[in-house]
Amino acid sequence: MNDASRYLAAAQAAAQVLTGPPRSWFPAGDPGNWVNNYEDFWRTPNILGALVRLMKADGSRTYEQTVLGGRASFDQYWEPQWGTPSYYDDEGWWGMSFLDADALLGASGGWTGRAVNVFNDLVAGWDGVNRGGVWQMRNPKSYPTNFKGSISNELYMALGARLASSPGVAPDPAYLAGARAVWAWLDASGLIDDQGLIWGELDANGQVYRPNVPCTYTQGVVLTGLWGLYAASADAALLDRAQQIAQGAIDHMTWPGSILRESCEVNGSCGPSDTNPALFKGIYARSLAELAVNLRSTGSPARVAAADAYAAFLRTNADAVLANYPGGVYGMDWHTPSHGYQPTGNTVYDGCLQFSAIELFLAAERVGA
Repeated sequence: MNDASRYLAAAQAAAQVLTGPPRSWFPAGDPGNWVNNYEDFWRTPNILGALVRLMKADGSRTYEQTVLGGRASFDQYWEPQWGTPSYYDDEGWWGMSFLDADALLGASGGWTGRAVNVFNDLVAGWDGVNRGGVWQMRNPKSYPTNFKGSISNELYMALGARLASSPGVAPDPAYLAGARAVWAWLDASGLIDDQGLIWGELDANGQVYRPNVPCTYTQGVVLTGLWGLYAASADAALLDRAQQIAQGAIDHMTWPGSILRESCEVNGSCGPSDTNPALFKGIYARSLAELAVNLRSTGSPARVAAADAYAAFLRTNADAVLANYPGGVYGMDWHTPSHGYQPTGNTVYDGCLQFSAIELFLAAERVGA
């Protein structure tokens, strides 16, 4: 079995643990309850997206009904006029997952129309406070309860860039215009430091709020938007910035041996009381693989060399996770041997850790040997 096949097999096995008995953390037949029972509106689209990517990689339709059920749950809960979802970034994740589903399952599912609706709602989350940007929460659009930050804006940027190049979407200059406006704002905001690390939010005075430290997923999502803007403009400076940001995580958010770590792992504050960081590294791995594939397509020797380095990094991480967790249930710490690892018992946290492993294995499979 070659490496790509090995990583794909690992992703398939991890997905079965995630969705099937005896664990059934996110049961394949019941995605509506992922939202309802777990009071969740952002983990669900990420996990659905991972299952779509798995089906694309292995040529199956194993989780098609799961993805269709997820779409139904979105339709039930997405009511912006009544304030649902309350967070703009939550719906941004759904918009991205719908474009993933459209690419695999086809236009008959109405995926792109939903993604367009999400984009248009994000447009309404932008105003002039702090010189622009989308708010994190829908209401109130004011400090100190709310804030302008990186992830909601990165998702708006990435969604606009993807809609601009999606074949099933009617052309509209608003998509690229929105993505360009976000990048201009983000680049000038101070949220991206000299090391390429992206901080979480701005305070009411437009200064970086230092307690909201850089996280791996904010290093990843922005890469999709930057590639989309590059594809539309051929501005090489956009790829330079994408590589700086991607490298920022590799240089400053890893354990010895280049194994990815989340900021909260350093002080031991990751989950299970806070389930969010459990998804972050998987999202970064997914985004880094996408960037590596896109950089290879440029044909530039320097870009291809960078892509090869990212591919090696992803394989190193995948190999470490497989070696450190031989039982097929994966934890937060990817760099420490954990041969007797047992899940925590927190369904959402354990399931999200399994999701990150799936995304890592799919990323390693995608970049090839």
